[in-house]
Amino acid sequence: MTTKIYSRQIFKFALFLFISIFSNEGFAQTAPDNTRLFQLNTIKGSRLTLVESSDDFVYHIGTINNSEVGFDNISATNVGLDDLFVLKSNSATGANSWFKTFNAGVKGVITPRYVYVDSSENIYVFAQFKGSVTVGNKTFSSVNATDTFLMKIDNNGNAVWADYLENGYNSQYKTKCVTEGANTYFVYGGNRLLKLDTADGSVIFNNVYNNVELKTVAVKDQDLYLAGATTASGAVLGSEIFTESFVGFVVKGDKDANFTSSIRTAQAGSFQAFSDVSDIAVSTDGSLLLSGFYTRSAINLETEVGTFSFTYNPNDNYNNANRLYNYVAKVDLNLGAVSFFRTSGGINQESTYNIRTDVNSSKLIPYGTSGDFKQINYILDRYYTTLSYTNPNGTLTSLSPVSGSQNYTSLLSYNNLGGYSSGNQISSYSLRLSVSGTGYTTTDNSNIRVFTTSKFNAENGNLSWIKQKAGSNGGSLTKQFQKHLKSAKSDMFFTALVEGKGQFFNANFDNGQSVYSRYITRLAADGTTKWIARLTNSGLGSLENVSQNFAAVDKDDNFYILCSKPSQNSTFTDGFGTVINFSKNFMDGKVLIKLDKDGKYIWGKEIGNTTYTGVLVDSLNNVYVTGSTGDLYLEGQNYSSTLNSLHVLKFDSTGNLSYVKLFPSDVSFYSILPVLDAQNNLYAFMEPINRLGLDFKFGNVTIPASESNLDLLMLKFDNNGNAVFGKNFFANSVDYKYAWPNDVVYDGQDFVMMGSILGETNDSNFIGLDFVNIPKIYPQSFYSPFFAKIKTDGTVIWQKVLDSNNSNPGNYTNLSLDENKNIYMYYSVKDKVNFNGTEYSFNATEGNKILLKLDTNGNRVYHKIADKGMQGYSLVYVIENDKINVSGFTTENNFLNYKINNQNATNLYVATFGTIDQKYLTPMSNYLTLTNADISNNPGNANTFIFDLITNVNWTAISDQNWLSLSASQAKNIYNTVSGNGDAKLTVTADTNNTGSTRSSSILISGDGGVASKTVVVTQTGILANQEAKTFVTVIYPNPTSDILNIQTEQKISKIEILDTSGKLLKSNSGSGKTINVSNLSKGIYLIKIYADKNIINSKFIKN
Repeated sequence: MTTKIYSRQIFKFALFLFISIFSNEGFAQTAPDNTRLFQLNTIKGSRLTLVESSDDFVYHIGTINNSEVGFDNISATNVGLDDLFVLKSNSATGANSWFKTFNAGVKGVITPRYVYVDSSENIYVFAQFKGSVTVGNKTFSSVNATDTFLMKIDNNGNAVWADYLENGYNSQYKTKCVTEGANTYFVYGGNRLLKLDTADGSVIFNNVYNNVELKTVAVKDQDLYLAGATTASGAVLGSEIFTESFVGFVVKGDKDANFTSSIRTAQAGSFQAFSDVSDIAVSTDGSLLLSGFYTRSAINLETEVGTFSFTYNPNDNYNNANRLYNYVAKVDLNLGAVSFFRTSGGINQESTYNIRTDVNSSKLIPYGTSGDFKQINYILDRYYTTLSYTNPNGTLTSLSPVSGSQNYTSLLSYNNLGGYSSGNQISSYSLRLSVSGTGYTTTDNSNIRVFTTSKFNAENGNLSWIKQKAGSNGGSLTKQFQKHLKSAKSDMFFTALVEGKGQFFNANFDNGQSVYSRYITRLAADGTTKWIARLTNSGLGSLENVSQNFAAVDKDDNFYILCSKPSQNSTFTDGFGTVINFSKNFMDGKVLIKLDKDGKYIWGKEIGNTTYTGVLVDSLNNVYVTGSTGDLYLEGQNYSSTLNSLHVLKFDSTGNLSYVKLFPSDVSFYSILPVLDAQNNLYAFMEPINRLGLDFKFGNVTIPASESNLDLLMLKFDNNGNAVFGKNFFANSVDYKYAWPNDVVYDGQDFVMMGSILGETNDSNFIGLDFVNIPKIYPQSFYSPFFAKIKTDGTVIWQKVLDSNNSNPGNYTNLSLDENKNIYMYYSVKDKVNFNGTEYSFNATEGNKILLKLDTNGNRVYHKIADKGMQGYSLVYVIENDKINVSGFTTENNFLNYKINNQNATNLYVATFGTIDQKYLTPMSNYLTLTNADISNNPGNANTFIFDLITNVNWTAISDQNWLSLSASQAKNIYNTVSGNGDAKLTVTADTNNTGSTRSSSILISGDGGVASKTVVVTQTGILANQEAKTFVTVIYPNPTSDILNIQTEQKISKIEILDTSGKLLKSNSGSGKTINVSNLSKGIYLIKIYADKNIINSKFIKN
């Protein structure tokens, strides 16, 4: 978000949804190297993006990934990561005509953004892409992240032409394509009008218009119509000059865009009105239809022949300025006479200023021969205070709101007079629509990997057919948290919310699409899991504090986590397999769980109706939970409040409830950040939403509010949870400049706050805490990250802005301190950033993600570029000075020196900077310690497999057989012995085995630093494959074990034997089972024989 469009409070909400992330590079004091990286990757599966209808056909447009299509028994093989697909189906029956794919080369990515179908069933697809696209003899490649193409596909699914459009995509702007036979016109990029030769795609012109946002285009015979809204005064389109800002317009000209006439919307009431023309279309009775939105006050339509007011207006007055309205109008093709000009009632209640196309837009669909038309509206319903309203056609839209801010879609029918005569009308939060004259489709696509498209009759709404994709191999990971242990600093707790299908380290998950579970683990220094715990049915929920303070670790390395829980039952399984049921049915439910460092469940609490919830633990292991509530539910009790309240809960270390405090104040919150001082006094730093503008009252503490309703509060509590002190850093402010907190930490003496500071574009300064003027280095910046050090009495010691010429929410993250009170943040930057008076440059298009270190006075010590892109939710936790763990998401193929297993889905990583204390040397495959592998026996020595060596020491790997050679990513030669330092990928290559007998080789991996050597046994069958055979990896885990030994292999097991070191048989299990119970064995070292297919796999394990 870089432009102010709504009220500041609504701007904040929109800003929160637009989280992005970036990177940086080491200067001054040298930043530590990246020494360790663990990654979790999912696949994407196929995704439906667009559905469009003509009278005769329905088109599904999306992408395939990992060769997954997943519906209608259609199969396809990927060329790139994400290939474009187009499916054409009969509108009457749903029978498929053809399915075609298009790619951007190997590793290429195509993301469709818009589709248009002309009267001859040619399809025009506008898509963002990365890679190279070839159509016929023409090839073009992407340069920028927002590069696009427009492709014409004929009615048989063949690509006719494609044109490269540099930086053509911006999510805030609308696109529209029309054709009149010889020429094709395309509006894109906010202010561009492209004219193409329809036959070969050659560009005739690509015009740019200033001070406008172009939204739509239409053509009739020799006349071209272009429409949108002005963004500043002085817009000029041909002979037409617009002196007003934020008004809608339509201009008419010839087909070469020489515009000579216009109509525009104009303010008619006492409030300033903002308006647009969202769509235009030529009606079937020879007129021009237009639809758009306006806010705050009535508007008039100024045409070539006069000014026209509404011909239908259900609004008695416009006394409430916080309203959005929709209108439709019909004018003659000369932009003169108005047939009708009709408005809706108030659609929503929020302080709406400019009309955002990506939030509210309209589409017109003429049909038949008498001038009837349909309209689709896309509207963001943020607060749900308007449950019904009158449409421009005189009908009523009644809403059934769902929780959370979502767009809904409505379908309206109009006769040629602008009223309603017939036709099915619907509105829905979960469906997207496509419409033709004969019918309409609804597509339930809330999870983008699955969908259900239903085709209905336009008049009576009868169902014609259904097309469905019900499952996918895709999955995602979100809402991560990592924190090292105090007793084992090289280990860390790690948790993430998993959805769909994938792998969480060595645990597979398959929740089903849009179903979430919370997974928790303790990782050893080498990334092996010491245990895994999980909570089923843990939704995305309302853990909204951007500092990710939903988890904490106490002084004894107990782990606490707040998990969102939807209304259905949830089951928690700890690291020992103990199962605990959480069955309460709450709105905005949470489960607070305490585990010890070994993954054992200690206690849990169910909390109902809490949002912006955070947890922290004091030095006595007392637990505090803060949040926002109405009626709070806890341990079978209802704590009622007539107003929205801040809540503070305290539990002792055993889970006993110490107190519940509610502070009714009739305000809600953007953030609530609890923090403790050295005496275990609890504080909360908060950004409230104070719509009434009243002073804040927390028990006996009253805090003056700002007059602008933009506040940053500090509140202190005593040992009984009573508020004893409060401060508003912007008390009584009349200005619309302020700051909000993203995270607050205590350095042993004072608080360190990190947040964002909001100013006005082109102002010379920000207004900081306590109204301190902070000079802007970049006057055009809108908001920037800031830091402040604050005493426990609220006195501000210092505050500094990390000013940038690119306003972005890259610092929506957390802070961490080292033992010397140095400050660390892992956040996003873009283009220019000024640290301590020195300007640094970063990626200006995609941005960078950087590790930043400041000293205790807020001065830059170093920063290091670690990643690139726009992925959000990064975290940092400091082990000690210059030893740091960071986590985040990437879309890149590499993270510094590490290769990312990027399938263009979720790539979640934990990276360590600096040298950790514990030394380790572990061969791994698929997150498990590797002990055995069966290698193929193909002709021509074509027998290889690759495994990871996870280590932080100097190492050497030796094969004891000449027929088995080794190479590594760090070694230059393929030979029996390779060596290196740090993590590597080892490639094992075997000669063809012509002996007729099975043979084995041992790979001995040894290292310095006192690490134990490891052996990987590689077995090769004596049976020569007549085609490429598969390499099988066999993993035995956990090793050591106290009870159950698991065997992971793709081979069929027939028997498992356990022997002592002398070879004496102790236990034998026959059958295909892949586990064996060894709990009755004494402690010690044992041999295991696994009879799999025609091979015998030998290995060792330790019983503890």
